[in-house]
Amino acid sequence: FNVANSGIARVWRSVLKELASSDLLASRNLKLMILNRSDVLSDLDFESVLFPKYNFSYPATDREILSQVCVTYNVDLFTSSYYTFALGRPSLMTVYDLIPEVFDFGRISRGWLERELAIMHASAYVAISTSTKEDLRKYYPFINPSSISVARPGVDTSIFYRRSEQAIIEFKIKHNLHDFLVFVGSKRHENVYKNVVLLFEV
Repeated sequence: FNVANSGIARVWRSVLKELASSDLLASRNLKLMILNRSDVLSDLDFESVLFPKYNFSYPATDREILSQVCVTYNVDLFTSSYYTFALGRPSLMTVYDLIPEVFDFGRISRGWLERELAIMHASAYVAISTSTKEDLRKYYPFINPSSISVARPGVDTSIFYRRSEQAIIEFKIKHNLHDFLVFVGSKRHENVYKNVVLLFEV
């Protein structure tokens, strides 16, 4: 959550909010503890431990502190919203995509190398699509296919829902639009991120 307020952060916030409002954990005698690197999760009813923000320059130090916390709190399973991991503990890793591998970014940054180490360290994986699962199997063939599950992100219908025809008409009038395209994201990576160039060409 301290790296970027991205779609991934939205997914995790929704998942944690759902877990906080259900009896899923209690019914299975499970306890969730959050290592809170920022204040955005302080409203959720989980045990929370204040934790240093992630620093791309010191991943080994971060890993060492994570490992110490897991020992101190007797953690059985570690999972991260990003690509961090604790040594000496089983790790469940969520895999969003394999863009660096598919587009052959190589190890151009320490962040990609850390991501690769996290993939190699994980005990089990949750891929957000069947396509991501197949990419994971292709680029990391040593991973046991039975350790990969697919869990597609849901939609928060309190935010994302189809507007009424009247609301659409009013929106078009207000912004002087006839037909329009919507791009969700930012113009990163020299305007190639999420095919934004193709959108502009259209």
